[in-house]
Amino acid sequence: PRIGIGNDPYIYLGMRVSDIKFKMQERLNYLQLKRNEQTSPSSENQFEAYIIRAAQKNKLIMPGFSDNLRFIHSQWRIQGIPGTQNFTDLIAIDLTTNQLVIIELKYKEDNTAFSQVAGYVNYFQRYFTNLNPFFLKLANVMGFLYKCSELASLSVIEMASYGLVAWPDKNGVTFVQKIDCPVTILNVPTELGPQHESDSPFTAKMRLHQSWYRANILKVPCGVGPTKQSNNEYGNMLKNEDGEKGLNFLDPIIFKVAKDRIAQNKGSVESFRLLNNLLSSQPMCFNLFGLMVRDLDLATQLWNSIFPKEIKIIKKILLEYSPEPNRNFLNDATAFDAFIEYVNFNDDLCFIGIETKLTEPFSQANYDGPHYRKWIFQDSPWLPESANKLSDIRHNQLWRDHLLAISMLKQSNGQYKDGKFLLIHHPLDNKCAETVAVYKLLLKDYDKSFINITLDDLINIWSRLSLSLIYSDWLNKFKIRYLDLQY
Repeated sequence: PRIGIGNDPYIYLGMRVSDIKFKMQERLNYLQLKRNEQTSPSSENQFEAYIIRAAQKNKLIMPGFSDNLRFIHSQWRIQGIPGTQNFTDLIAIDLTTNQLVIIELKYKEDNTAFSQVAGYVNYFQRYFTNLNPFFLKLANVMGFLYKCSELASLSVIEMASYGLVAWPDKNGVTFVQKIDCPVTILNVPTELGPQHESDSPFTAKMRLHQSWYRANILKVPCGVGPTKQSNNEYGNMLKNEDGEKGLNFLDPIIFKVAKDRIAQNKGSVESFRLLNNLLSSQPMCFNLFGLMVRDLDLATQLWNSIFPKEIKIIKKILLEYSPEPNRNFLNDATAFDAFIEYVNFNDDLCFIGIETKLTEPFSQANYDGPHYRKWIFQDSPWLPESANKLSDIRHNQLWRDHLLAISMLKQSNGQYKDGKFLLIHHPLDNKCAETVAVYKLLLKDYDKSFINITLDDLINIWSRLSLSLIYSDWLNKFKIRYLDLQY
């Protein structure tokens, strides 16, 4: 039996933990009463209860399923899925992939299970960025309660692109079948434009939001992309004429900064992507730093709130910056998305090299060799035993960005007294967070040369400052564009 949330007196909206404690016995009595009213329990519910009881006695391993799957939840209510039963049966975590897996149970062979589980998986795919924090915490709690250390220590989960259906065969052995469920975007309004079927759940959510932003805030039709040679329309792309008007930027000053940077005709600035692609991290970086490029007092105020004991005054901010000549550094095209040069409170010249991530994954190329390894000294940030892991493709780009900062510090001219590498990423980008967590395991405990911060934390700190109206308006526009997602 279930206890509903809302009008039911036992669990009402807004209820606190302290309130629930005093209602516990009443809730138990209610559940027992409802159970006694069940004259003929569902065979399917009995099958589900058998699996859950067995899992609770065996570190959440479910009988008949792979040992890699661990039970964490049953009967999650699904909104908007057709059918008489809008509840999932079981939800598990696959410990080999850290993915959330939906399981549909039947008491006997039933082909309707396939469409049911596909609908549930698609629902979770669409709303997973919102559901993720709850299920991650739930997995941790279940792992703690039932002595599954792998669940208790999970820091990141993703949504599986498949579901499972199961029923007992004639010999009582559980039959399990995997059902692939490609990511889908449900009920996309026509004016939002075409989406991309192969997007990850987070990218799909962000692409849809940028499509909403174009249609409802900018009020212009969609364009083609993602490159200048593309013919396919996407909801997150601007037409050339709208891109040339600067509609991808939150302020005319930022647009002017972008045009000036394009005119330099060097580095990794891609004019079409910068002007036309609302989903790209490059225009996001300009929207974040563009006003600071032209107002160093603003830059000092904002970044002093992040590093209050370090930044006395900011001397300059550069976008898409790579030190020259590159043969004196990594001898490749590695660049910072933004670069801050500042004076600390000892009047030393220092810097922060910055990478900004929105939805693009880290580069999967593997770069290594003597021109990289020569910057790894005894006092470098990396653990000696991590040397063979540094160039792993999962974090190769992260390592090279970090290494670029170290190479700048180690120059013989001693221009900079201190420097660090800062990664700014979206709070819903779980893949990025997972990469960061793995990379940090390669660093010495006392290292302060690599820092990561989520976009929402950064903007929330800045929003609490006393800023002029134009800059407060800029931060509000930034939230609408990148953080207050509509889907």
